[in-house]
Order: sequence, then C-alpha cells, then structure tokens
Amino acid sequence: MKLSIRSLVLMSIVILPGCGGVTDWVEDTFSQGKEYSYNKSLIKGYLRSSRIYDQFTTVAIFDALWLSDEIRTEYADVYVKVHGRTQDVRNTFLRRQLKANSTEVAFYVLSLNEIPLNVKPMQWLLHLDIDGNKYLPSSVKAAELTPEYVLFFGALLTNHKRVYEVRFDRKDADGKEILNDDAQKLSLVFSGPQHYCALEWMLTSEPRNEE
Repeated sequence: MKLSIRSLVLMSIVILPGCGGVTDWVEDTFSQGKEYSYNKSLIKGYLRSSRIYDQFTTVAIFDALWLSDEIRTEYADVYVKVHGRTQDVRNTFLRRQLKANSTEVAFYVLSLNEIPLNVKPMQWLLHLDIDGNKYLPSSVKAAELTPEYVLFFGALLTNHKRVYEVRFDRKDADGKEILNDDAQKLSLVFSGPQHYCALEWMLTSEPRNEE
C-alpha cells in the first residue's frame, strides 16, 4: 500500500526522537530552497495600506508602493539576483529606471477585484496631493508585477486584488516640478461614492512605515 507524503511526515514525527530530528529530516527530505534577500525596512518605508469600513463591512482595501528612486534602485539590485545578471547590466537597468522618475511620479496600487480603478464610469477616483496642490493621474492601467515587485508586496498581494500602475506627470501645466526639494508631504488620495482615504508619505525626513 502506498503512503502519502502527509502520512510519511506524520509517521516521521512519531518515530524520530526530538523536534530537532524532525526539523532536520524535513529540511533534508523536502528542500526548502533559499529566499532572495532584499531591504525589507526600505520597502516598508514606501509601502502604504488602508482599509475602509462601513460599520463592520469592508468597503475597500488599497495598498500602494511609491516607485521612488530608492525603490527603483532596490528593484534593480534584486533584478540582477533573480535574473543572474552582471553589475554592468544592473547599472544600465537602473539608469533606465531612474530616467522614468525624471518625467513621472508612479505607484503600483493594489485594489480589491470588485473595485476596478480603470473602468468607466469610475466609482473610485485617484489624485495626487502634494502640500495641498492636487494633480490628476496621466494614466491608470492594469499591470502585471515582475517577480521582484511580487516579492516587495509580499502577503499583501492576494488573488482577491488587482494590480494597477498609476502615473502622474512630473511637471504641471506650467512646466514646474510638482515634486520639488521643498515638498513636505505627498498623498495618494482615493475618492469613492461615500468614502475617501489618503495614503501619505512624509518627505521632510527618511520615509517610514506608518501602520
């Protein structure tokens, strides 16, 4: 009679003496692989989440990662690990990433499947608020995350959410930088039929995770 893997594991727990023996046997028998290393504290510093409730009912859940220069740099560093590329490739790749930030302010946003952000008529609208100045997005598009950004979002990325890339022009209608050195607070605002929320990043100091 053939035994299932689960049965074998249960039998081993009974047979092998001590927890250490079980742990070693499982790791030796079922390779756990290795995880890619990345700067988790840096990612948390640029990642924001918000849940909106009506009484006890969840109205919306939004998660946003600001694709700042620091995040794009971390992305490039993890990219070379995942793809087995050289440092020269990393540097070229990073230059392209940072060039994108010279023309736009971009975010990856997660939203519940039942709350699409790019379907008209839109129930939820987005805008960017920088020190009280408000800007509309240049584009809101459904996106597929690369393995590196899947790693960055971690457990926040589930089958119940869709991914969107939200972009804002770096310059306003007068050609002025919207995100200049004097800016103090950046907010990504979600406005719905009855509710709204803002995901905020303070710019006067090193970004930190706000729970």
